[in-house]
Amino acid sequence: MESSIANLAKSLALAQSKITAPKKRCKVDFVNNKGQRVKYNYADLADVLDSIRLPLSANGLALVHSMVLNEQGYGLITKLLHESGEFIETWYPLPNPELGEIKPQEFGSALTYARRYSVSSLVGIASDEDDDGSIAPTRPPQRPPQQQKAEQAPQSEKEPEAFRKAREQRERAEQEADRLLKERESEPLGGEPEPTFEQPAGKYLITFGKFINKTIESVKPSELEGYIKYIEEQVAASGKPLTPKVEEFIFFAKQFLAGG
Repeated sequence: MESSIANLAKSLALAQSKITAPKKRCKVDFVNNKGQRVKYNYADLADVLDSIRLPLSANGLALVHSMVLNEQGYGLITKLLHESGEFIETWYPLPNPELGEIKPQEFGSALTYARRYSVSSLVGIASDEDDDGSIAPTRPPQRPPQQQKAEQAPQSEKEPEAFRKAREQRERAEQEADRLLKERESEPLGGEPEPTFEQPAGKYLITFGKFINKTIESVKPSELEGYIKYIEEQVAASGKPLTPKVEEFIFFAKQFLAGG
């Protein structure tokens, strides 16, 4: 039997009657990869929180965020709590910096973006201008196909910069994996020689994740083995290919652990 959220629903309805639309003081104006100009205003996270904090508090409601890492990868859980103990929540997926999907210094921007959209969704406010879906990736089929096609645009047009870079990096990795697979299929039987590198494995500089800017030999072997296992489990769960940098790191790390 599902738990009731009657108290929360009543309090949220009262809070929403007092919430005013946040000020949309931030501007976006750029030309997308189809040569179309995209221009709109939006409210940043601070303005969104300012517009809802007092009405929520006055009605026994509060918002909390928590980051989790599970079989789906990194994600942001946002909960709307009621003083009775009732709550509702949302899950927002985040790019994984330890798999090279995003630079560590860009992760904060992606997290802020996720918080803003999660809060707006839970409370029921619009933090962006309504553009009638003109930059959404898809539209329902109420309009003629010709008009629908003209109004569609790639999802990346409204993505934050950090998400766009992570997506493009994954696409490049997928393309490289496809290329390598085709090369292997065209090679005669007899196996492929191991790649060779002039650089000693222990001197390899790690450029991502928890050991960023450390050489392989400076990391304890037990920690190195655990980190390789963690990455391989995450990749297996996500079904996505390794990025070139992560693949290179694993090659050197295993070579070092084997005494190479």
